[in-house]
Amino acid sequence: MATHDVFDVNQKLLPKGKYYFNILFFTDRNTLKGNVVKKQSSEPYEFRFFSFLTLLVKAQSHLARLANITDSRMPMYNSPVFTKKRIARQQCSICLLSVRSEGKYSKKLDCGHVFHTRCIKKWANYNKSCPNCRDLFQTLNLGKK
Repeated sequence: MATHDVFDVNQKLLPKGKYYFNILFFTDRNTLKGNVVKKQSSEPYEFRFFSFLTLLVKAQSHLARLANITDSRMPMYNSPVFTKKRIARQQCSICLLSVRSEGKYSKKLDCGHVFHTRCIKKWANYNKSCPNCRDLFQTLNLGKK
């Protein structure tokens, strides 16, 4: 169970929730390839070994709390807080992949269109207008990224 957004090595978001991971194989790049199974669906993911180990430790901490197991040597991580709020997803018209309308990896322009931050930064090197509606923008205000 993830408490913060977790991405695999291909920047694919692993949403918060209840799931399990079937390891298919280890790669020569020190990653694990497998499927995240949630209810009746499964999706392929690839994690760095350390990232996967961190997910396991967090899940172990959550399960220990549910079973009322206390041990001062066990790491304690907060359990995820689930809300009914759904974050709208849109399609980035630059790379054509799904993009969250809110998040640290997305940028909403003044015209309201949303793109991956990295995509719109590259676009802005060549064009100062929205790829969808062609509204002009002066700066993207992306901070020091």
